[in-house]
Amino acid sequence: MKNLLFLIVILLTSSVLANSAMVFPKRAMLDSHNRYATFTVYNPSDRDVQYNISFVDRLQTEDGMTHSTESFSYSAQKNLRYSPRKKVMVKSRGKKTIRVKLTKLGQLTDGEYRSYLNIRAADRAQSSQEGDVKHSAVSMSFQIPVLLRKGKTHAAAELGEITQAGNALLIELKKQGNRSIYGNIIITQDDEVIASVKSIAVYAESEKRTINLPIKEGVILKNFTVEFIEDESSGKIKASKTITI
Repeated sequence: MKNLLFLIVILLTSSVLANSAMVFPKRAMLDSHNRYATFTVYNPSDRDVQYNISFVDRLQTEDGMTHSTESFSYSAQKNLRYSPRKKVMVKSRGKKTIRVKLTKLGQLTDGEYRSYLNIRAADRAQSSQEGDVKHSAVSMSFQIPVLLRKGKTHAAAELGEITQAGNALLIELKKQGNRSIYGNIIITQDDEVIASVKSIAVYAESEKRTINLPIKEGVILKNFTVEFIEDESSGKIKASKTITI
């Protein structure tokens, strides 16, 4: 019976994931010259879905994960507004846009601030009991970082300790300055890319993070180069380090 219940839970979860929303783009950057961001919510399911909208704050830790927080000195919530307010109904296989506006900058110290646009859909299935199986409403949530830069911002990146852990490399990416860095890490050996990862961020509140990056199967590490290249939407920072084993 336990195996049956587990299988039912997996099937229900897979069904929800297959019919969950898609949100684009995956992040936004606002400043005094670019005060608006538009997000598109696409509903691929066969029913109309209401999505609730709010802002939340999340704090980044050294492992790169972010965790909800009620007190965040880099919060951008008070300086942002979204529309429509609170909720949006998206037709089956339809799409709607959510617009975020930068409202004010005056009292902020120069630097970078961040909050997350929280888009949440609640499944319409009501909690019920059928034999030994309990069905519960499922909530899917998307949290999209919205960054706000004010005044003079600066950052520098450095690759710190790099160690091998089995078939992966543990890469320490360090940051200095009053803004985040955001980009890709590429590892090359003998002019061949042996590992890469995109969309790595070290946010304003963090000084470093560690990335666990698997290398291509069968590669024996000898003399390789690790590069961080910042995405054009964030800046032009680069950092590299060559390791000989």
